[in-house]
Amino acid sequence: MEKGAGTKVENNSKIILDGSRATDTNKIQSMVGVYVDQGATFVNKGDIRTADAYAGKIVNGVQKVNNNVVGLVGVAVMNGSTLENHGNIDIDADESFGVVVRNSVIKNYGNFRINVRGRGTYGVSYKDISAADLAALEAEVNSKLKSDPRGQELAAAGGVNKSYEGVSITIQNGKPIFTRNGVTVSDAEVELIEKIIGSATSNLGMSDVGFYVDTLGRTKPIDINGATPPINSQLIVGTEYSELTNRKRMVCKR
Repeated sequence: MEKGAGTKVENNSKIILDGSRATDTNKIQSMVGVYVDQGATFVNKGDIRTADAYAGKIVNGVQKVNNNVVGLVGVAVMNGSTLENHGNIDIDADESFGVVVRNSVIKNYGNFRINVRGRGTYGVSYKDISAADLAALEAEVNSKLKSDPRGQELAAAGGVNKSYEGVSITIQNGKPIFTRNGVTVSDAEVELIEKIIGSATSNLGMSDVGFYVDTLGRTKPIDINGATPPINSQLIVGTEYSELTNRKRMVCKR
């Protein structure tokens, strides 16, 4: 991970996302080729690709999908950063992305290519990018920006607000606000729902999530009391400690 205004990273060769060590009991559910954040710039003049066709290949005449390798990202561009892509990004895995861009700039030049293949896999997942950048991406769909199956070239990332069958949940000043058919649900009714859930024999369910740990201690503990802990969630340990040392080993104490 590289971050900070003025930081520039360049790839002139190959970056391979290799899932060959994944097994049924030790799955790979998250892997990023390049991650730039907080105003950094990444210039790709080479190739970023998966080591194998994890989304499926023919083995002894039978189509085999490697379900142990998912969640791959070729390039992540975050928080005011810039991707200048002159090269190729090829991601072949389920539930993955060629590029993830959030509140940043993506520029493609020359004979570039972004190809992705897999169930739930998208070429570019974007949020808070300029209209010009989005128009440029849309103009490249089916030529230099391709997906298999088709229609997964671009994906707008959703926000935290949710709605279903007339019921909406929005976050205002850190507090969830519920509305039903446009009418705000009272706090008293929301409290009643909470009491009903609390007295139920089965508690709340959670989807699989990722828990990120800042190795300089800037993340805070969370409390999931009352919820069934997810089975396949990920503990993601950050590399922030590299800001203070270049040692390759660290010890975590209580």
